[in-house]
Amino acid sequence: MRELRALLDPANGRLDLVARPNRVDRPGFSTGSVGYPSMFFQGQFEGYVEDVVILAHEAGHAVQNMLMDSAKVLPRYAGGPSYFTESFALLSELLFLERQTKSAKSAEARHFFARRLLEDGLDLFRNGLESLVEQEIYDSTAAERTLDATALEALMQKRGESFSLWFGPTSERQFAWVQPLQLYTRPLYRVNYVIGKLLALRYLELYHESPDQFTQRYGALLRNGYDAPPQELLRRFLGVDMSDADALVASATKVLERWVAEYDVR
Repeated sequence: MRELRALLDPANGRLDLVARPNRVDRPGFSTGSVGYPSMFFQGQFEGYVEDVVILAHEAGHAVQNMLMDSAKVLPRYAGGPSYFTESFALLSELLFLERQTKSAKSAEARHFFARRLLEDGLDLFRNGLESLVEQEIYDSTAAERTLDATALEALMQKRGESFSLWFGPTSERQFAWVQPLQLYTRPLYRVNYVIGKLLALRYLELYHESPDQFTQRYGALLRNGYDAPPQELLRRFLGVDMSDADALVASATKVLERWVAEYDVR
């Protein structure tokens, strides 16, 4: 909380949110590593829930950088695998939306944030589909199989059937392969959000089971840096076996099914 307050305090000059001429229009991002203060930039921040979700996500990265800095983590241990670092930022998103849902003052507000929380969790499946299709595109290229727009659409519809009833031969949801921005700006990065969201949902379940214990152990994990593989760090600090894919999926499903049930009641 101390590091988050320091990031959000305008007096520290670590937020770049103000609209002005010649400003690049792009989603928010954070910078930072051990040795200098982390920063947050947002091309156009207007205070809508999507803006704040981005801020919560990027603040997760920024705060972790400062926690490692205060713990004197060496630069060579300050950067880890993207799916691992993303899992911490994705948990920040979920915690923000869950808190908003619980603290909403009206039934309408609770309903809105409950839906947005559920969508954030279910984003696991959208990213899974997009990552799978992206990988198949690269595999086709490596095998010298050319995919034109018609073939890409057919691939998206075919794979989409495994994820959603909105896809298939008679689907009206077309050109979904055009929409994921990072397929073009950061190729093959999206799979990190799949693994990261699975881990984030597992963290959230652990937090619900024992808030005080999880907070202490999770804080120690964030401060530690990346002096060992993620599998070892997760086992050491949180007791999570990353090699047990079935358990991770079951844990994520448990959280999502609870949110679906709560949303249906509303």
